[in-house]
Order: sequence, then structure tokens, then C-alpha cells
Amino acid sequence: MNRIKSYLKPNYIFTSLFIAFIGILMLFINVYEEQKRELESDYSTEWSLNGNLIDLDSYSSNKNIDSISKRLPEKIHYNDCLCFASLNSFFDVYIDEELVYSYIQPENYTGNGYGTAYHSINLSPDQAQKTIKFEVYSAFSSGTGGRLRMISIGNSRNYFARLARGQILPFIISTSIVIIGIILLIFCFITTTKLIHKVNTLALALAAIVIGTLLALDTGFLRLTTDSIIFSRNLYYICMHLDIIFLFLFLYSITKERNKIYLIFTCSSTIMYFLYVLISRFIFNIDMASKRSLHLYFAYLFLNIININIMLIKDRKYRNIKKIERDMGLFYIGNYSLVISFLIDSVIYLSGIRKVSGYVTFSRVGFYAFFLCMAAEVARLWAHEYNSLWKYGYVDELTVLGNRRALIKFEKKNKDIYPFGYAMCDINSLKNINDTYGHDKGDELIKGVAQKLSEVFGHHNVFRVGGDEFIIYSFNTTIDEFNVKIEKAKSLLSEKEMSASIGGVYVNDSSCDIDQYKKSAEEIMYDEKSKYYIANNIDRRR
Repeated sequence: MNRIKSYLKPNYIFTSLFIAFIGILMLFINVYEEQKRELESDYSTEWSLNGNLIDLDSYSSNKNIDSISKRLPEKIHYNDCLCFASLNSFFDVYIDEELVYSYIQPENYTGNGYGTAYHSINLSPDQAQKTIKFEVYSAFSSGTGGRLRMISIGNSRNYFARLARGQILPFIISTSIVIIGIILLIFCFITTTKLIHKVNTLALALAAIVIGTLLALDTGFLRLTTDSIIFSRNLYYICMHLDIIFLFLFLYSITKERNKIYLIFTCSSTIMYFLYVLISRFIFNIDMASKRSLHLYFAYLFLNIININIMLIKDRKYRNIKKIERDMGLFYIGNYSLVISFLIDSVIYLSGIRKVSGYVTFSRVGFYAFFLCMAAEVARLWAHEYNSLWKYGYVDELTVLGNRRALIKFEKKNKDIYPFGYAMCDINSLKNINDTYGHDKGDELIKGVAQKLSEVFGHHNVFRVGGDEFIIYSFNTTIDEFNVKIEKAKSLLSEKEMSASIGGVYVNDSSCDIDQYKKSAEEIMYDEKSKYYIANNIDRRR
């Protein structure tokens, strides 16, 4: 019952609603723009293939050359174009047997396939009612997977603008993930965090850059706006084969159990998988987009996702057994967003209702939420470490005043500010109190003196530089005001039955030697201290 309640926490509900809202918004924009194209300029229906009428949006090419034809409209305007997308198809376009357009791509590092390409063929009014013919065949040696899609007649600029508008939000989300990765990468090298935090951050940064790039390429937006077909294809497959290893390394780096069997499995499976890809591609010339290659990739991906989830479940049990407490809220929200979004995309893909470019509409939002949460977690860990370093490096633990290191930094920062008051303070009879009443009582005295000095001179101007010694600065005061402050501090200490000797000097300008005014303040302080011990008949050593 408690587990069910944990899933109903507001954070998880908000995450689910966020993923659903952005995912549905992306679907709506894409479908809206596609329907707008279909209403205004659709030209995909009633094409003739071997005497049969077909819809090009449902057509797939094969290894044979298909001749697909249709009459152009009765009226064609100037600046009208035949616009369409091709997926792994090569073709020639004829108008009344005159070749007007030809498309073929050279073999690339991934094989013959090139993914999606967008085309625009200029038309003229005198071509109205002429027959347009595609002679098309699959780019794959297997003769499968080639398609022609979203064919329209109209202004090419409007056509490409509609397609781009349909993918702008997915592209922005994807590039935002890349930006998160770049920021983390810069952050990793400019900060002085612990090595373990650097490893975590570096793995997370590389995972965000690789996965974000993969998701951005998946939208097709870059192909719409740039002529980068082969480059996009090669980069897409590089990122596709690297995404899981960087994501695993990050997740492994934040576990506490650190069972190396998970690391060995992922690294060995990755090495074997990459060897297979290299051998099959460059020795046997097998296309990376072939069914066999894709099935092996999904098997590799599936096994490593199982390995990751087993690792995370075992790590959670390990934390519970060892009673290791750590705020994992952001991590669980990020992981939860990925699981939910993957499930939604799987249902969409398997049901065949996908209406958008790419395969990861909701997972894109899930990854964004995941990396955003992980980046926030890295920032939280860094802030915690920074506060710890500041606390133990620059702050006196007992009094919460600046320590000797903080004093050096303070003096460097304010070295050109004149005039100012400088004072040294030493608690009287601290050793006697420690010996008589115990060190706890002595600590209370130190904290009490620190508090009163801070009240008078300001918390950031008082430093504890020894067991019972304090250094005090006072800026923006006249010599009379500075002396009044010293007397006020003595009065406040006396009211609380505390005693300290304070020696102060006022420095007017830079002509005064630093060592000299510090020595003068120290002499005044020790002179007061001697008078205190003589007046109270106390052994100076006490």
C-alpha cells in the first residue's frame, strides 16, 4: 500500500502530466500541419502502378524498378513545385517521357540507405495535364524499405515550412538535451569537485550530448533545413550505437553497490556488438539498416536495459540493507519519466498509429525530464560539496566566523580600502576556565565572545585565528567611531561576565606598513592583558 502511495506523490503525477502534455502537443502540431498540407496541396492519391490505383503514402518500393504515373492537374501556377519526401528510395522523374529529376545517393559508412530526404521539382503552367512518372526502386540491396511520402503540389517554401513547424518543438526539446550535456561538460572541467563527481558529471554529459543529438536527428528537422543527408545518416548511427554505453556508465557511477558484473556485462556486450557491426559492415558489406542488423541492435539494447534495471533494483536493496540514506527523489522522477514515455511510444509504434517523423515522440520528453533532473542532482551535489569546502576551508566550526584562511582572502580583497580600524582580541583566562570547569565551558566562552564581537563589528569582519584569538576589521568608520566600537564590545562582554583584551589601531592610508600596524595592535592588546592579570592577581600562565 505504501508503495502504491509513493507512485501517487505529486512529483510523479506532475511528471506524468508534463510528459503527456508535451507529447500530445507535439503530436497535435505535427498532425495539424500534415492535415493542413493534405487539405491544401495533397497529391498522393490515385497514382497508377501496373494498372492499379495506389496511394503513395502507403507505397513501398522493392528491388525491381516500379513505374508509377499520374496526370498533372489541369492548372499549374508559376512557382508551383512537386514536393515530397523519399525514404531509402532512388528514382528518376519524367514528365511526358522527359527526364526532369534524378535522385541517387552514393553508398555511405552505414550502407546504401540514407533515411529521409526532401525534394522539390519545379513545374510550369505548360506542363498541366501532362503525365508525370516515377521510376523508383529501393536503395537497399534487399529491395525493401523504400518509400515516397507526403507528396504535394504547391509553393515549396510553404511545404517545407509546414514540415519544419511540425518538428520544431521536438527539435527544440532534443537540442535542449544537447545543451544540458554541453553545460555539464563545461561544468565538469571548470569546477574543482571530487573525482567521483567528475566521473558522474562526465558520463552524464556525454550521455546527454549523444542521446540529444540522436533525438534531434530523429526529428528530421536538420534534413529539412540543411543539405546534410549523408552526414546526418552517419551521425545518427554513431549516436545510436553509443547511447546505451554512456547512459550505463552514468547510472553505474551513482550506484553504491558497484557490482562489477554489471559493468563487465555491458562493456563486453558493447565490444562484441561493435566488433560484429564493423565486421559485418566493412568485411561482408551488410547494410546497417538491414533487418538482421536492426534486430541485433534491439537485442543488444534490450539486454542492456534489463542489465541496467537489475543493477538499479539490486542497488536499492543494497542501500536498504546497509541503511545508506541519500536523497534519490530527482533520480527516481527522471527514471520514472523514461519508463512511462518508453511505454507510451511502444504502444504507439506497435499499434501502427504513428503519424509523426521519428520513433520517440514521448521518449524525447522523458529523456528531457531525465537529464534535467540529473543535471539538477549534479548541481545539488556540487552545491553541497562547495558549501562543505567553504565551511571546512574558510569557516571556523565552533564560532562560524571566518578562519585564518578566510582572513587572508579578506585582506587581499580589501587591501586597497582606506581608512580602516584594525584590532586584535584575546580572551582572558581561557586556560583557567578550561582547567577548572572543562572545555565545554571554555567553548561556550569562545562562542560568547565571538557573538558579541560580531554584534559590534559585523559577522564578516571578525575572524577567529587561534584558540582564543580574534582579528577584527572595521571599514567606513572614523577613528572616534572605531574607538567607540571597541569600548562597546568590552562593555557587552563585561555585562555577560566575559573578559577579553582588545588592542586596536586606526590606519589612515597605505603609507603605514602592514606588519607595523599589526604589531602595534598586538602590543596594545598584550598591554591590556597584562593589566588584567595584575589587577585580578592571576598567574599569567593561566
